[in-house]
Amino acid sequence: MQLKNAAGKISTVISMLVMAAVLLRGIAFAVPSAQALTIADGMAATDVLGPNNGTISYGLHTYGLGEIGTGASGVAYDSVHNRTFIADTLNNRVLEFDTTSISDGMNASHVLGQSSLITSSSGTTATTMNHPLGLAYDTANDRLFVSDTSNVRVLVFNLSGGITDGMSASNVIGQSVFTAHAGGTTASTFLKPIGLAYDASGNRLFVVDKDNSRVLVFNGAAITDGMSASNVIGQVDFISGVANTTQNTLWLPVGIAFDSANNRLFVGDDGNWRVMVFNAAAIPLNNLAATHVLGQPDFVTSNNWGTTIASIYSTDALAYDATGNRLFVTDSFHNRVMVFNGAAIADN
Repeated sequence: MQLKNAAGKISTVISMLVMAAVLLRGIAFAVPSAQALTIADGMAATDVLGPNNGTISYGLHTYGLGEIGTGASGVAYDSVHNRTFIADTLNNRVLEFDTTSISDGMNASHVLGQSSLITSSSGTTATTMNHPLGLAYDTANDRLFVSDTSNVRVLVFNLSGGITDGMSASNVIGQSVFTAHAGGTTASTFLKPIGLAYDASGNRLFVVDKDNSRVLVFNGAAITDGMSASNVIGQVDFISGVANTTQNTLWLPVGIAFDSANNRLFVGDDGNWRVMVFNAAAIPLNNLAATHVLGQPDFVTSNNWGTTIASIYSTDALAYDATGNRLFVTDSFHNRVMVFNGAAIADN
């Protein structure tokens, strides 16, 4: 099985708990409450969300979540309410888990995108989804952002009043109405939204628009249906979608992570087999240059994709641990998660 199509995701949770949706499972790595996770190469997971026997399985679970469909993708954590959201892509839904305590094979508490935990139909409405992939959570305003990829949009769920199964999204980005699903290359449309990251301090939503080889930046303080992006990274303007290999451009990016402590944005530039590091303190309207590159020796090289400590083949998912200053990169093609020291980032 080629893992490039079974994206993994890493997210920091509970006392620096790292949750990963690897293959078809959510895997948890335990972290002491007073310190950052001490990582050892090849370390074992402590818990698994999905199949309760630690094996790969498929399908819907009658009583909640036992099997996370045929592909868990995005993971987001709400540190205020101790809950974890997992995008169950091929079941066209997002599952919510109460992760105050975790047990193997535990059931989901709620579902978004479906009216119940035993349905999986797709749709293009305020209550349905079609292959959701990326997730991001805004803890300050209790909002969940979902990349509803095949509907070419991002759904915004306001959870400040609680969550109910199949609840309606409050806003849609990428479309002017909830029933449309047209793609485009403008400030208000996407071709393939995938990775999401949210900057709570700056009230900025970052959306990876893969097939336009760019990242769009939205003002999270003033979200409206069909709103336009404020900035674009990877292109010279909002109507360009050219892939390239330079310090200012991207080639089919996928994963993304925001470093809240140092105001840095990490973008998994998948087609260039690299991770680009941007200073997000002051993003210009367009054409922002990266400060560093991981996985390649310079900004114009894209042929270093071997199985070494300095090379990356796929960048399906990224996450940043601001407390421990560590960047996690899911290199799914090579069946591994790479960990970089974020306090000492330098070009390879």
